[in-house]
Amino acid sequence: MKFRTTVGTALAAAAGVLAMTAAPAMAAAPAPAAATARVHSSISGGIYNSYASYRWAGVTVHKVHTKYMPVLAGVVSPNKRGERVVTEVQVFFQGRWQTALPAQSWVLNSSSQYGVQYIHAREGYVFRSEAIYNGDARAYASSTGWKYWTVTA
Repeated sequence: MKFRTTVGTALAAAAGVLAMTAAPAMAAAPAPAAATARVHSSISGGIYNSYASYRWAGVTVHKVHTKYMPVLAGVVSPNKRGERVVTEVQVFFQGRWQTALPAQSWVLNSSSQYGVQYIHAREGYVFRSEAIYNGDARAYASSTGWKYWTVTA
């Protein structure tokens, strides 16, 4: 997957830690009016461009070199092309998790995939990112859970 579309820049927390770029269902017969069916959607995702990882506070933190910067990417199933996922980024700063970037919304491509590249993240901080599919009339919401990462020289 290649995601390299620039969508804007945002500053992070009080320290200004981060800027951001973003780098077929089967037809079914209509259900009776009284019946409602919902499926469980799933969203997968991970941190890409990492070269190593380590354990910190009980979680796995992916190390990403400043030359490559991390990419949070994945897919929503069943296919939800054209719908949106929301990503959030937090930074561990002054002993607690703080919002690094406000929630951002991204359109799923024709394969129901998403990808966001984070740039200009400062070295030495631990970040966490999460992607959320909020569901629709036919599918329940789903989340990737937090994915942890840090940037190194």
